[in-house]
Amino acid sequence: MKERYILTTIIIFLLSGCTAMKALDISSIPDKDICYRAYTNSKLSPAYYSRQSFIDAARLLDLTVEKCSAIAGITFPATCYPGVCLPNDSLWCYRAYTDITSEHESNRFMVIRDAVAEGFTKETCEQRLKVALPATCSKETFKCYPKQNASTEVQPAPDVPRSNGGEKRLTSTGTGFFIGGDLLVTNKHVVDQCSAVKVRNITDEYIVNVVNVDQDNDLAVVKITGRHKFSKGVEFRSGRSVRLGDEVVTVGYPLGPLLGAGIKSTKGNVSGLSGLYGTTGIFQISAPVQPGNSGGPLLDQHGNLAGVIVAKLNAAKIQNITGDIPQNVNFAIKDTIIRNFLEANDIEYSLSDPTKLPLIHADIVDLAKQYTVKVECYK
Repeated sequence: MKERYILTTIIIFLLSGCTAMKALDISSIPDKDICYRAYTNSKLSPAYYSRQSFIDAARLLDLTVEKCSAIAGITFPATCYPGVCLPNDSLWCYRAYTDITSEHESNRFMVIRDAVAEGFTKETCEQRLKVALPATCSKETFKCYPKQNASTEVQPAPDVPRSNGGEKRLTSTGTGFFIGGDLLVTNKHVVDQCSAVKVRNITDEYIVNVVNVDQDNDLAVVKITGRHKFSKGVEFRSGRSVRLGDEVVTVGYPLGPLLGAGIKSTKGNVSGLSGLYGTTGIFQISAPVQPGNSGGPLLDQHGNLAGVIVAKLNAAKIQNITGDIPQNVNFAIKDTIIRNFLEANDIEYSLSDPTKLPLIHADIVDLAKQYTVKVECYK
């Protein structure tokens, strides 16, 4: 107990310069809780204690990763949900191809898609988990058993019905934005080969038809069926395109059920004026994007359209090639390319007032909520 008291005093001293966090008194905290807070994302202790304070406590108490793994009975580091901890290197495998999943991941198809995008294919995961997939796994022991008569086909989640010749199922989602009236812009790959396309915002849902596509630049214009009209559409930049270093904002619906139904936004900068191998029709941004952001608006600091989100660098593949993980390498189609596409198809759009003052991030998002929608592809 004396040793633990001395360590407590040391940690309080280390944290004395931090006014936002409380000093951590480890004298009453079990080793197991320190292990969880130091080596997982589990919030088993009050949030006002910093993660670093638990890491410092583990180091000072000589609670190594190996010791903590033995104490907790799992392999650290790990990602933990309430009552369930998954080793980091197999997290995607468990979520995508077994019945161990979080309560918010009801759309298994999208989880599998995201796992594959991160480099965790079914074949890779079979080698990691040492079992034929899909599989049934124990949350207590993480031992897995092949499902009876399991096929290699990806099984859709129960709430995403398999097409039986009549009923269609949701296969992917993206983002789009109104340019005025009943017309929206999105990426071609978001609506490609869909037998039905729907768009939805917080309150409404509409069926749309694809009316124009630009195969080379991955753009599409879709139109709401019926007589629905939207008075508010995005405004394009007046004058030249964005400059290197300009601040930009993304708005969209990334990672569907995993992150919830609401609109999401991130902020970054224009980090390059061309794309891969010097492609001039797109530019590079540092603002984080995820699957589901495709087709969404990229806005400048005045809330005007600067581009359309189109792609992100596959970090897993680049790591396999170079041994390094690229960070914040994402791409958007330039606004000039979008304007050329609309003009070629005699589609009207609005230009912004060049005297408009800059807006704060929250105000830009409030404007974007009026014209940004989720795009759903059914097959």
